[in-house]
Amino acid sequence: MEELGSFLREARERERQHRRFSLQCPVFITLSQADLPITLEAVSRNISLGGLLLETRTQVPHHARVSFVMTVEGNNVRRPIRLTGEGTVVRVQVMGPGTGFAVAVECTSPITHLEECLSA
Repeated sequence: MEELGSFLREARERERQHRRFSLQCPVFITLSQADLPITLEAVSRNISLGGLLLETRTQVPHHARVSFVMTVEGNNVRRPIRLTGEGTVVRVQVMGPGTGFAVAVECTSPITHLEECLSA
């Protein structure tokens, strides 16, 4: 878990183009491997208009093209919101032995209406 904290601190130190939302919700990511789509379960840690940081038990290849589906629910959301998108895996880091991976995905196009949906 300490490695995830280090990973997140390094990410925060880089210049941000978009506002980040700390958001933990289930995410289904799909990647194509040899023309066979593979769907994996993950949990979001934060999202922005330009990408998201995920935790998953399965390693995702660096530079893999992925699509994702997530449903945002909770106190800060007026109604459940389904967000979909596509992107490229730009960073993969082992969180610790047997604990999974932190996966950063850069979206190919902005996740629109995100700020309006999640603003208080």
